[in-house]
Parts: sequence; C-alpha cells; structure tokens
Amino acid sequence: RTLGKHTGIGALLAAMLYNRAHTLPCIYELETLPDWFVTDYVSYMTNPALLFCKPGEPVKYFQHMTRWMDYLHSAIRANPTADFWLKIASLVVQRADFGPLYFTSSNPKQLYRQRGEIIDHALRASGHNLDYEVPPHTDGKPLRTGIISLHCRPSPETFAMLPVFEHHADEDEVILYLLHADNQALEQYCAQRAGTLKILPGDPDSQAAIIRADNLDVLFFATNITSACNPVCLLAAHRLARTQIVGTGSVTTTGMQHIDYYMTGTATDSPQNAAHYSEQLLWLDGPAHCFSYGPDNEHTTTRIARADLGIADDAIVYVSGANMLKIVPELMMLWARLLGKQDNSVLMLYPYGPNWSNSYPKTLFRQRLLSVLATQGVKAERLLLLDPDPVPDRHQIREYLGIADIYLDSHPFSGTTSFIEPLQVGLPIVCRSGMNFRSSMGAALLKSIQLHELVADDDEK
Repeated sequence: RTLGKHTGIGALLAAMLYNRAHTLPCIYELETLPDWFVTDYVSYMTNPALLFCKPGEPVKYFQHMTRWMDYLHSAIRANPTADFWLKIASLVVQRADFGPLYFTSSNPKQLYRQRGEIIDHALRASGHNLDYEVPPHTDGKPLRTGIISLHCRPSPETFAMLPVFEHHADEDEVILYLLHADNQALEQYCAQRAGTLKILPGDPDSQAAIIRADNLDVLFFATNITSACNPVCLLAAHRLARTQIVGTGSVTTTGMQHIDYYMTGTATDSPQNAAHYSEQLLWLDGPAHCFSYGPDNEHTTTRIARADLGIADDAIVYVSGANMLKIVPELMMLWARLLGKQDNSVLMLYPYGPNWSNSYPKTLFRQRLLSVLATQGVKAERLLLLDPDPVPDRHQIREYLGIADIYLDSHPFSGTTSFIEPLQVGLPIVCRSGMNFRSSMGAALLKSIQLHELVADDDEK
C-alpha cells in the first residue's frame, strides 16, 4: 500500500529488519516515500542478503525481481528527465546485485535487458557518450584485439581470461587493458603474452577515449559484468570496438546494447537456449571453459593428514569447494540425505572463497547447514567447515583434497574453476547435468574428458 511520509514507516522498517524483500508486499509508489528513506528502500529491494535459507527462495527471489524491475523500468522510461527517477536509475546502477538470479533455471533475458537499459539511461543522463562509430577495418592490416579486466590477480576470471590471448597469432595485435595493476608475476606474464599492457585511468570517459583511439576490431570483456555493476560493466555500456564479446566470466546474458556476442560452448549450452541471450551466440566446439594459470612459480604448502582434522582413517570423506552462496537449501538437503545413508561419512567444505566476497554470514550458514543435516540424523561433528587463515591457494587446496574420497559439485549453479584441483589429484567428481549454461558447466568439463559416468541426470542418480 502507499505510505505517506508519516504513516507506517516504523512498521515497514521493523519488517525490513526481519524479512527479505521477496517475502514482503512491494511498495510500487516510490514517490510517496520520505526522501530520507528512498535510497535505503531501493537498496533493500535490489541488493539481497547473501544466503538463501529456505527451499524455493531462489525462485521467489527471481519472481520478486521480475516484478520490481518491471516497475522501475516502466517508471524510469515514463519519466526520462525527472530528477527523482534519474536518482532512482543511478541508485539501481550503484546498488543492484543480480548475482542471486544465477540460482534458478529461469530465463533472465528480460531482467537483464531492463538492467541494461537503466544503466544506459543513467550514464547518458550523466553526460557519457555511449555511442561511437568505429572506423572500418583497413584491408590487409592485422586484427587488433583488446582484452579488458579489472585486474590480473590470481582469480578464476584471470585463469579463464588468459587462454583467450595466451597463444594468439603472432601477426595479430593484442592489447590488455587493466583498471588496477600490481605488477605481480601473473600480471607480468599476462602482459608478456598480450604484447601491450595499458592501465586505464579512473573515469569512464577517459577509459573509453583510450580504447576507442586504439581502433579495435574485437574487444573481449573478461570481468563478470552480470552481477554488480562494476567499472568494467560501465565500460561495456559503451561502443568501443567493432565487435564486443563476453564469455564465461559473465554467467548470464548481459542485456546490454553494445555487447554483440556471448561466447559459449556446444557441450555447455544448447541452441534452444538462444532465447536466454540478448547477444548472438558464438559457439566453441566442446566446453565453453578453458583455464590457464601462467608461470608455475615456487610455492610452499603444508602437508595435511586426516588426523590433523580429526577424521578417522576409515571415514568416507565428501568434499566441495562450492562457494557458500551456491549451497542453496535444496543442495543442503541433497547432501544431508547422502550423508544420512552412510554413518561413517564426513562432509568437508571450504566455502568462503575471497573471489566472491570479503565478508560472509558464516555463523548463519553453519547454523542452517547443521539444522538441515540434523533432519537426516547427521551430527555436527560430521561437518567440517574449513576456514584457514590465510586463505589457501590452489596448491594448498590440493593438500586438503588429497585426504578426501569424492568431490561434490553444486547445483543448479555448477562449478568449473573449482574442478581443476580435484582432477589434478585424481579425485572423482560427482555432478548433475543442467538445462542452461550455468547449470551445465561442470558436466561439460567431465564429459569432455570422457567421464560421463560421473554426471547424473537428476538428484536420485
């Protein structure tokens, strides 16, 4: 219902403290809210808590965001020059996190188109020039390719970006654009393989001018631009090159006007899912994912034994490196049922990777997981939540995996980067096939190395 400036705000604030946006009736008359409350309310509606706690919540959240974005998009389009709605558009760009939409099989194309148009509108209203007529390619000239990323630190996005240009043809020119530089070994290697490294300045207009001056044939966006609206996402709203492409770093369609292609794989996606994308699909043969880790620098690891973690020698140890956010209630219940059938089994997780977040609701996550395990008679001592400090690198992770028996993938948002270390230590990986790109990633990797028997079609197999 409509809230006046002095009516019902206290009750709403109390409800917001104890409930998530998708569980409350939505207020679709933002103009009726007090000015001091608008920013907080828009943030609350579009930037959810980090953890889904109840079965069915991901779907309910998707439905909530569909209604909310329909309202915002329609109102902003109907009032394109109104100061109030320009402020709302800017808030959506700054505060909205679309990452939770990854956890359903629903088609997100319309939501991302609306997001893209709101980003476009907010940037144009702020004076940014998003359109640009790129000069035609000169016949006989080498292909000029740009790769843009927030950074080249060791991370899944960097490991997935490097194969795009690591072995490019010598006659072609590759320029690597970074927004943050630290001159570490992996960055130096990336710069060497690209040939040219450019560190972009801080403001989007200067960034766009530098890239446009390079007269690129292709620009590949390596950073994920489909969750929060980071600086690379703002650049992606601009026409910067003749052809602009996203790949596996972006988990869904971008919905953005100036992104031309989405690079996927025949083993990871299907032609029927073209309706899920605003971009034209660029097909690779096999899986969409490929990883490279650069130079194998010296590293130190600490040996791990089962006794160090209090695990019996005869226990069956299931392990997963799925991020906490991927462990939705339905997946918790599936794992609980699995452990409930084997009294000597243990579940070992390392779910707090820094690539997703620097802050996790760890206590809430543990409580929720233990409560689900208890429904199947699984006691707390059979759950090991690894949270070492410092965070283990991929070499140390292999030490933990070496004491396990079976690796468990997440669903419906599958893993990919997290598969590499289990495969390197010879650990069997069990995963589910899926209906779309984000739910089929792990299965595609296993099938590509002829491990079809480790891919289940449903929860019961």
